[in-house]
Amino acid sequence: MLEKTEKLESKDGLIHLIICAMITEAFLQDIKSFYAAINKPRSFTQPSTLFKKDNTTQSFRGGIALQANAPMEFIQEDELKLMTFLEGIERESPTKKYEHLINYLTPNKWNKGEDEAFKDLQRLIQLRNETIHIKSEELLLNDDNSVKKFPKAINELFVKKILTNDTIAYTSWIYILDQQSFIEWSRETVISNLLKILEILPKHPITNHIATSYKQSLMTFRFKKT
Repeated sequence: MLEKTEKLESKDGLIHLIICAMITEAFLQDIKSFYAAINKPRSFTQPSTLFKKDNTTQSFRGGIALQANAPMEFIQEDELKLMTFLEGIERESPTKKYEHLINYLTPNKWNKGEDEAFKDLQRLIQLRNETIHIKSEELLLNDDNSVKKFPKAINELFVKKILTNDTIAYTSWIYILDQQSFIEWSRETVISNLLKILEILPKHPITNHIATSYKQSLMTFRFKKT
């Protein structure tokens, strides 16, 4: 989906915002689904011979050969626990999912208040939510028909100089997202948070394969000017 944002020809901050927010949830779903697909029980029936007629069907946990002619790798116990944990937080909000996951993977080590990348993720999701649940009172205008009130996350991005409130009279704060700096910030926010999770995942062959694949893909984005 990040590739989709690279190919967009218009500088539409709202579209980039929505896609980037979608990526944060799809990423965790990818990890859980990959574990589940490999660990899925598979049926095996011993072939019968003239001297041994045995049609007993047994189930075995699946595995995966990560390279050609390599031995099969199987899901390890802490990977199974992580899969179960991800299933347990499925109904949480995106930022809560990341908060719970980081605390789970790095118990008593993470200081949320000092993690600027996570704060940016919170702002990203807050803005996504603001667009979905937009309220009429948030569209009140000044005498010059410009926006009277911005969402909290927008004001914080003004302070961070990600967004600039120029002399244009915006009839909705949504239009102020159409700035190259905001588009790049949205992408960088997603990538930095995904990379953080990839670094703290369990260190086993299957998870390492997932992490390496994701890291290689994330490093290919050049954030072309739209």
